[in-house]
Amino acid sequence: MNIEIIPAILTDDPAVAAQRMESVAGKVDWVQVDIMDGNFVQTVSFSIGQMPKPPAGLSIELHLMVGNPVEYFDACDQAGAGRVYIHVEATDDLDGTIEAAGKYGFELGVALNPESQPKKFKTALDEVTRVLVMGVHPGKSGQGFIPETVDKVKEIKKMYPNLVIAVDGGVGEENIKMLAEAGVSAFSIGSGIFGSDDSNNDPKEAVNKFKSAIT
Repeated sequence: MNIEIIPAILTDDPAVAAQRMESVAGKVDWVQVDIMDGNFVQTVSFSIGQMPKPPAGLSIELHLMVGNPVEYFDACDQAGAGRVYIHVEATDDLDGTIEAAGKYGFELGVALNPESQPKKFKTALDEVTRVLVMGVHPGKSGQGFIPETVDKVKEIKKMYPNLVIAVDGGVGEENIKMLAEAGVSAFSIGSGIFGSDDSNNDPKEAVNKFKSAIT
């Protein structure tokens, strides 16, 4: 089973993002950086233009929790993002936004909030290679996992056997294997890897624990 563990960085401080990237360098291939505008979600992150340069060998995916994401594509491209997720709920012209992304070099995926049903967004899912299923409501780290997420993953897997399914939010050692068996092959994990600001969590050891929990 080919599983990606992708440390997720949610912060308003570029220095914190840089430190977290360094802390997992050499252990993972990708990190996810959350970009939040204070409108689509209440939280505000640093801007894409403030993105720290990742260590060698570490690729960046940007999770755009923003309204009208097409306005961010130039910055994503300039920041060297290899992958970008947009929320299906964030634009009135989802098809046009997906089409606009095709002019750039990054891989595009779509993200689904807990309330969003896959069948409603089938046209979008037809056009992308990855879907990010939110296991929590977006914008805040450390939330509890929403159990219905598992059924949504199974539904998407049945609809699109070859689509890469990622889950973001609420992933722990107690549910990661169940999610993998349901069809998830990429896990975006924030507090489970980096802990809280005042903890002595070892990110690389946390990544090892999650990998061991799946096998």
